[in-house]
Amino acid sequence: MCLADNFSGLGLGLLKFCLEHSDGNVTSTDQSQYQRNQEDYKWLMEALNNLESDTQKMKKLIDKLNDGNLSTQEKIYALEGIQYFVEDLDLANDMIKVNGLTTIVNLLNHEDPKIRFWTAWIIASLSQNNPNTQMALVHLDVLNLLCNIIQTETDENTKDKQLYALSSLTSNNQTLMDLFVDSHNGLPYLTSLVLSNSPSSQFKAIWFIYKLLSFRPSNLNIIKKDTSLLSNLIKVLSTSEKLETRERTIQLLQLIIKDDPVAKQTSISLGLDKTIAERL
Repeated sequence: MCLADNFSGLGLGLLKFCLEHSDGNVTSTDQSQYQRNQEDYKWLMEALNNLESDTQKMKKLIDKLNDGNLSTQEKIYALEGIQYFVEDLDLANDMIKVNGLTTIVNLLNHEDPKIRFWTAWIIASLSQNNPNTQMALVHLDVLNLLCNIIQTETDENTKDKQLYALSSLTSNNQTLMDLFVDSHNGLPYLTSLVLSNSPSSQFKAIWFIYKLLSFRPSNLNIIKKDTSLLSNLIKVLSTSEKLETRERTIQLLQLIIKDDPVAKQTSISLGLDKTIAERL
């Protein structure tokens, strides 16, 4: 039995019409391509034209968040839905078109940690390797906002997402990475997060620093003016239980002290095992 036999009531013309217009984009001229009476399509056109696109669904969730009567739990549900949509690059860009970014940014400082958690996650997804949304968010002062709220965040899971959002906001964007380093004191800022109580945040901070140093070697000069980062990395190397974190720490140490006898000697004086230092 062929597939068409299961839709014998529709007929091949109507079945083809359904399949080719499942996105809801139907015009009256589309009907002329099929050998059926136009009356046969009237009910179908009404149904398909009423279908909502993902952008429209996302816009409805944004509108819900702007409803002052929405409960905290209802806001969380809406944010979860938005996060699902903005994983798609096109839908992430559509957030600009539907004026949804301001609504999300305004929730960064919400009193509920779960709302702050989902808001940070959405910003991370929106800006991941996406110059359009990165710049739009920076124009809304999100870079500065994230730097401030991470320092005061009391919920470790939320802080982890906020750091993820900060990293994503500058990801593969030299202009924004330089802005973070030069105008927001980015390297000392991240150095303080290397000793975070959250293993995940600790790893993200180390990886973020590694990217900043790799993308602009002159950042090494900033790091070498102060021994704080070397000291913190050596502590992580001896205390972290995560193999992935220790490996990334060694990579970062190697980047800092390679071909630099002074930095290597400084690391040894700060407690780095001499054997390890000599191998880096």
